[in-house]
Amino acid sequence: MTVFGRVKLERVSDHTRSVVLARYCAKQAVKEQWRRQGLRPHQVAASLLHQAAEASLDQHREELITKACAALTTFARNRKR
Repeated sequence: MTVFGRVKLERVSDHTRSVVLARYCAKQAVKEQWRRQGLRPHQVAASLLHQAAEASLDQHREELITKACAALTTFARNRKR
């Protein structure tokens, strides 16, 4: 059981984990794209990063979630060893 604030979580679903990881990957991709354009992501408002990441996630949702699921599966396998 995991305690998060005052909420006790018995188990976070794999789908939820994959969506969170996909959102993280989308943010990282946006930051990298901005860096290639000469921008510094830490100087851009967090709300703009969030909006750009959500747009990227909407455009590439299936691909990002598939990659996230694969990464979680690999992580789980390596953890059991």
